[in-house]
Amino acid sequence: MNNDNFDKLAKQALSEEEYNMLTQIEEQDLYSKLNRLINRKSNWIIVYIFIVTLIIFIAFIFFSINLFGSNDVKEMIIGLYLTGFSLIMILGIKMYVWMQLNQKALLRELKKIELELHILSEHVKK
Repeated sequence: MNNDNFDKLAKQALSEEEYNMLTQIEEQDLYSKLNRLINRKSNWIIVYIFIVTLIIFIAFIFFSINLFGSNDVKEMIIGLYLTGFSLIMILGIKMYVWMQLNQKALLRELKKIELELHILSEHVKK
């Protein structure tokens, strides 16, 4: 069943008010998702993560400057290692934040589907 057929069946089964309520639930933009992520109970963790990411990024820039400014091979290897390690840490932190954002979007979609199924089952019972 494709999406158009489901929309037609949902429109037929639901009242106009219920269908409008379901269609008003829109996908949030990135800034709204980040704002919602920061404004929950454990917002100190997210703020802490952003601060740590900023510190690691500053360290990445510092290590990169030292990497390209050194003449000794040993210093270059150490600088390359520290630059790569800081970059991997930043990517890991960003992946964690993106997973948190996707978790909230997935839960929102599941609740929307649950609401649709409940409303449709109410109409089938009648």
